[in-house]
Amino acid sequence: MVKRAWLYITRKRIKTLVLLLVLFVMGTSLISALAIQKAAAVSEERMLERIGSGFSISNNLQYNMGTSRGEGNVPAQAVDALCEVEGVTKCLKRMNGIAEMENAKLVPLSGATGSAEPKEYERVLAFTGENDSSLDKSFTGGILKLKEGRHLQDGDRNKVLVHETFAKKNGLHIGDALTLSPSAYDQENRNQSGQAVKAQIVGLFSGTNPITPTMREEMCENTVFSDLDTVKQLYAYDEGEEIYQDATFYTKSVSATPEVMNKAKKLDVDWKSYELTQNGSDYVALGESVETLGRMIRLMLGGSIIVGVVVLSFFLFMWVQGRKKEMGILISVGISKGKIAGQLLCEALIIGVCGLGLSYFGGRAIAKSVGAYFVNRVSEESVNNLNNGLSGMLGADLESAATAQTIDHLDVMIGNEEVIALFAIGMLVIMAAVFVSVLPILKKKPKEILTQMS
Repeated sequence: MVKRAWLYITRKRIKTLVLLLVLFVMGTSLISALAIQKAAAVSEERMLERIGSGFSISNNLQYNMGTSRGEGNVPAQAVDALCEVEGVTKCLKRMNGIAEMENAKLVPLSGATGSAEPKEYERVLAFTGENDSSLDKSFTGGILKLKEGRHLQDGDRNKVLVHETFAKKNGLHIGDALTLSPSAYDQENRNQSGQAVKAQIVGLFSGTNPITPTMREEMCENTVFSDLDTVKQLYAYDEGEEIYQDATFYTKSVSATPEVMNKAKKLDVDWKSYELTQNGSDYVALGESVETLGRMIRLMLGGSIIVGVVVLSFFLFMWVQGRKKEMGILISVGISKGKIAGQLLCEALIIGVCGLGLSYFGGRAIAKSVGAYFVNRVSEESVNNLNNGLSGMLGADLESAATAQTIDHLDVMIGNEEVIALFAIGMLVIMAAVFVSVLPILKKKPKEILTQMS
């Protein structure tokens, strides 16, 4: 049976090459989809690892609009209590501040004119105070990257991180001090001490805005992080009276987070004014891009399998129809229909092994390009959907950038798992197609087949 199958496919070279091409195209599509699917899962897992398992406390905007400039006003007592909840492994506290820079100016907006950027604001800095800048989602999400020096950490006093472009423009280096004083433009700073704070630069970071900024305050280049103590000094806060923009509390795993959140909700906190949200819930575009990418991959996989079965069945059916005389002769010499069907299966499997084997190289050639196309398409679609949902008001600042963050790339590689899955699926498709194509023959009696010999 195997020998007859080999003799037939080597003799009918044109038909063999056509079938080989069909299986090659199907296999290339299959192995590419399998590789992209695995890369997407790895990319999502890595992104979630960077975000970290845990939850955040912030204003409940339905009942609490925050400060006069719309920022968070989470009390220190609530943040400190949440940090002590059993199951919380570490926490990130964030405070916003505005200050006048005595020895530096903001980086101007590219293409902006003097009239578009009032000079009286070129030294006004909106910055963020944090106890651990390495946990900030701008860094964990990959929008910003530490280039030199170190991150801010617990216990720091009068330390800052600045963008490398900001430092270069103002002639500043690691170890230099950025002199800050309370701003006359900040209505929130009611306890202005009037005393300048010299904050030492301990690190430089890089990064660009994913969305083109329209104001210089939105630019990554004008982003500055300080320790919490610097904000407290500029705002002359008494100990325990400071307010936070928000705070994030990390747990050991995603599965442990709901239980820890339930414990946190039992604390004596005004839960009407403030709310807890699980990490990742504010990454709206990321969730949508993952879902859309999954749909595209499933469509590619399902389409490859369905089209493969249909095309192969049609091709093999035509192949069988053209071999009635051969089948009649085989039956007349005593060969059963089962053995004839087995020969057809052997022929398809031999060609299939060759076609699927070659598709490994085809997949390697196109999988990365297809994956990049999928990522670009879902990213653009997800951001557009988010922007449309906000009536075109999606900002270019770092907070908005995190909301609009999507899967940025896929490391598509074809390994042994994908090859094994390819052959497993491919063989099943071939067997299904052969069964469909020979079913009419199997239903007929030997006498019927003999009478149809031409």
